[in-house]
Amino acid sequence: MDKECLNIAVPIFEQRVAPRLDTADKILFTTVEDRTIVNEEEVRIVGVHPLNMASWFKSEGINVVICCGIDSICKNSFNQFGIHLVSWIAGDAREAIEAYLNGTLESMAISTETFNGGSCRRRFRCGRGGQGQKD
Repeated sequence: MDKECLNIAVPIFEQRVAPRLDTADKILFTTVEDRTIVNEEEVRIVGVHPLNMASWFKSEGINVVICCGIDSICKNSFNQFGIHLVSWIAGDAREAIEAYLNGTLESMAISTETFNGGSCRRRFRCGRGGQGQKD
């Protein structure tokens, strides 16, 4: 019987899922065989433009990417390369991989409702401390 093998990539900031794919400085590459992690490696991103990320992942044999924020151009690129993309995930990167394998990753998803109706735009223009000019 053939083993089921997955190669999962998670863009990371410190040990957490990076807030945006295009701002991550490292990727956690994880190899899974029959739902068991057999290898993991943190790789620093050097010289890979965000628009070329899907191509790089495909060349590394990645078939699943778990991330938080991603723009539509990059998202479409992952789809074109046949890489399964799970976005809007926040929290510890290794916990996200375990949750993916256990079928409970939706518990780590953040609500995208914040980004509807312009509320996100106002928040970011004002900054975290609420200072600055409001819309």
